[in-house]
Amino acid sequence: MLSLLKADLFRIAKSKLTFISLIIASTLPILMVLLYYGLGKLDEEGYLAQMFSARMLMASVFSLSDNVGLVICVFSAIFVSMDLANGTLRNKVIAGHSRSSIYLSHVVASVIYNVIVISVYAGLTLLFGSLILGFGGDMSSEEIKSFVFSMVTGMTTFVYVATISSFFGLVVGSVAPSIIFTVLFCLLLSLVTGVVSLIDYSNFKYIVYFIPTFANGNALGVTVVDNTLFIEAMVSYGAFSVLNVFLGIVLFTKKDLK
Repeated sequence: MLSLLKADLFRIAKSKLTFISLIIASTLPILMVLLYYGLGKLDEEGYLAQMFSARMLMASVFSLSDNVGLVICVFSAIFVSMDLANGTLRNKVIAGHSRSSIYLSHVVASVIYNVIVISVYAGLTLLFGSLILGFGGDMSSEEIKSFVFSMVTGMTTFVYVATISSFFGLVVGSVAPSIIFTVLFCLLLSLVTGVVSLIDYSNFKYIVYFIPTFANGNALGVTVVDNTLFIEAMVSYGAFSVLNVFLGIVLFTKKDLK
């Protein structure tokens, strides 16, 4: 599997899409920070300047429905499905590699790509936001813990996304449908999170907490990631990721490669 992983990572590294995604992840934080900074300066009363901060920007960094999150969903689906569409996967099977190894290699390569891109985006948003807008005031120990939990679950979101894009990319086997299904699935998760965040879910919160991506719905109403939400989120990501990989391997093993 190591040779497969090296080949997949090399293909991703030399792709123009990787270069484009890193440019977007690097420049968008600067543009967003400067935009909010300019809006704050235009407000003579200074209310907007008090609202805009790095802490506020970080609340939506890990969203799957816009900005870099959506770019990652699209590009990770392309990377996987293109390997099947151009016949490379068939050649790997002919060379003697097992389908499970091929599948897992794509998952790991997608995880590495996703985490690197979102880390660049999140890190630069936090850096430039703190330098230009300020972090957003002092935080209590509980708020610091919640912020750290949000960062961890946010990164893990894109590990989970890698299992989604790999599933559709290798099972569907066509570039356009794979992208569409991946994006629709990610948007559906965001929509569910948004809708649930707007209702009173206190009586069944332990079920709600198990919804993938719910812990990263800060911009949609979830303001505190406590111990319970963090633990359930990590268990949810782990369980659904394993399920995605298992079902993907089963279906990919039975798939006819042309």
